[in-house]
Amino acid sequence: MRSPAAAFAQVQTFDRKGIIPMSDLDTLTLPLLPLTTGVVLPGMVVTLTLESPEARAAVDAAASDDDRLLVLVPRLDGRYARVGTIAKIEDLGRIRGGTEALVIRGLGRASIGVGVAGTGEATWVQLEPVADGPASERAETLAREYRATIESIVEARGVPAVAEFLRGLSDPGQIAD
Repeated sequence: MRSPAAAFAQVQTFDRKGIIPMSDLDTLTLPLLPLTTGVVLPGMVVTLTLESPEARAAVDAAASDDDRLLVLVPRLDGRYARVGTIAKIEDLGRIRGGTEALVIRGLGRASIGVGVAGTGEATWVQLEPVADGPASERAETLAREYRATIESIVEARGVPAVAEFLRGLSDPGQIAD
């Protein structure tokens, strides 16, 4: 098993576009940051607050490595989803009121495997990057229709930044989540 640094060593567009060539990846072991509300998709850049000891431990573990990678996994009814998003910590800091927060960039999907022993208090898991297959013509059509519907909804609700983000998505896999 290669380290995250070795797995991403050949990626030329990693920081510019957030693209991970799936052929360059093996099974990875990363700290798990549970998401109690919402999801983070590949290509998204979001700010998350660190409101639990579990989240703080995951960020501490990821930040201690040069790669600053972790896996974001939704937790529903006390159980983790089987698929998460490999993400890179772009920045750490505090928001108004002093709450700790981080800016992360979603890089790619991953199938969550077993928990493994790791350092510190973080939960570490093995994971395998999941490559999107080629999109069918039907998937492309459905993605365009869905994106247009969501764009209309968020524009009507006064959230033009989200509508602009959606316009930038061209891959049906990015929209399917």
